[in-house]
Amino acid sequence: MSLDPDVARIVRWLRLLNQRNAVAVVRDFSPDLRAVMPAPLLQLAWDRLVRQSGQFERVLHRETRGEHTDRVVHLRCAFSQSVREVALGVRLDAGRQIRGFFGSVLTHNTALTYTRIPPYVHPEYFTEGEVVVGREPWAVGGTLTRPVWDGPFPGAVLVNTHAHHGRNGPFNMFRDLAWGLATQGIMVLRYDHTLSAHPERDGTAPPMTVQDDVLDDATAALQILRADPASNGQLFAVGHGLGGYLLPRLAHQDGTPLGLVSLFGHVRPPWEVLAEDVARAVEPTNPGTVQEFATLLQGALHRIRQGQYGGEERVAGMSGRYWTDLREHHGHYAIDHQTPIFVVHGQGDPSGGGEAEFERVKKGLDAHPRATFALYPGLSVWLKRIEEGYDPRRGLGRTQQPPVDQRLIDDLGRWIRTTSVV
Repeated sequence: MSLDPDVARIVRWLRLLNQRNAVAVVRDFSPDLRAVMPAPLLQLAWDRLVRQSGQFERVLHRETRGEHTDRVVHLRCAFSQSVREVALGVRLDAGRQIRGFFGSVLTHNTALTYTRIPPYVHPEYFTEGEVVVGREPWAVGGTLTRPVWDGPFPGAVLVNTHAHHGRNGPFNMFRDLAWGLATQGIMVLRYDHTLSAHPERDGTAPPMTVQDDVLDDATAALQILRADPASNGQLFAVGHGLGGYLLPRLAHQDGTPLGLVSLFGHVRPPWEVLAEDVARAVEPTNPGTVQEFATLLQGALHRIRQGQYGGEERVAGMSGRYWTDLREHHGHYAIDHQTPIFVVHGQGDPSGGGEAEFERVKKGLDAHPRATFALYPGLSVWLKRIEEGYDPRRGLGRTQQPPVDQRLIDDLGRWIRTTSVV
């Protein structure tokens, strides 16, 4: 494997990132990529991956695509937390400079995440089966969790927007939701994110949009539940974060009666939420670097607002075409007053905007006759109960995580069972 000079160069870059020397790596970026991914932002992205997976150790497998003038190298890598395998892709130009890259956590040993099944889950109450969501060549796998007793049942689709996670979601968040709701008599479909199943898709042309990334598979998953003989026609889309923000657009596109559940969703433009989240995540150990990063990010966000990003340029791992899609559709979709919506936020975790974001969403839906609002004390953005000493900047690095909070499981299950969509 070391005989391939491009792979050897990439491994050298990864080891420099292990040493927190993003400055040296950025020197090998193309000018366009360097403009949107400066060293502080690259180091921040790498540090987040390290908190999830440990340090890079070695390459397990490699594949290459394209010619020497535009070559994409796909690597499967082992990181020091051996429960995880990470896919890394690097696009190189003719001068062997980096034009683009992506990273995805491919596997996760769930046996190390929990010491026991959540107390509100009764595995004997449901079965699980595999389904295929979407269309080739980008179809993804999914799991349909179905109660064992006679139906029909209401159904829920967990809208996946997490490129670094499969169908179970971050820290098995979606799996907990599926198991908890199925225990209460609700069919639940969860599925792999397209970049988790197909990391190479990030290097295709034209670059992905929100439609490709989220909405196509969510719509296909709703169609699967709608056609299921055990469905009673009462369908709900459950979106977390960006998925919650996209619910009005998804409902408009789906075009059929649908209940909505927004978990830590937002109504502000995603670039404003990103600016807050990234600023919060940067550890203030080097004020100069932080100020430099904030200035660069501010300029990038201004260009996004003005629609000045090209299709190949990237901010926070998403192309200009992706950001253009978000910008052009922002605010175009209102939730129909016949559509029930359940809005969930938590107190005590500034991630996702905290209580202030909840108030913004509540104000935006204040006149909606079928809106239900729930603000849970001590609920983290990952739907876990906040424990003593919780630090949202370091919480992602913990291997052991508590299950999704039972308060939310109970309330959400009750709301779905008692809410009429059609």
